[in-house]
Amino acid sequence: MLTAQIIMLLTLLVMILGRAPLYITATIGSTLAAIAAGFPLIGKDPNSIGKLLVSAMNPD
Repeated sequence: MLTAQIIMLLTLLVMILGRAPLYITATIGSTLAAIAAGFPLIGKDPNSIGKLLVSAMNPD
């Protein structure tokens, strides 16, 4: 869990410093943090990485 928090901190720093587009940085950073936290990549679990990305692209 500490690794996921460090990844999120680094993502926020990149966003604050303006080194990359915000939307891409947020999507990639949250995906990496979720993987580090142990979220499943695919599956029927509502908290899977696949569903995270789909909801990020289409927030309906």
